[in-house]
Amino acid sequence: MTDSGHYEEAQGYYEEALTLARELDDPVAETGITGNLGYLLLVLGQVERAQDLTRQAIALSVKHGFDGHRAAYM
Repeated sequence: MTDSGHYEEAQGYYEEALTLARELDDPVAETGITGNLGYLLLVLGQVERAQDLTRQAIALSVKHGFDGHRAAYM
């Protein structure tokens, strides 16, 4: 989605996926989606929310020991 410039559409899919990951209690998916959504929002100019989501992704990475994820978001 994001490669073709459909950023707002991609945002909706990320938001839906994040909700599902949280409902399913899937920390790997939640961490990855949170970080990806943060990056997308940065591209869209939503800097404050992007920073918040990136911080959340880092915190989830630390909490669950996902070193690769943490490095990607720093």
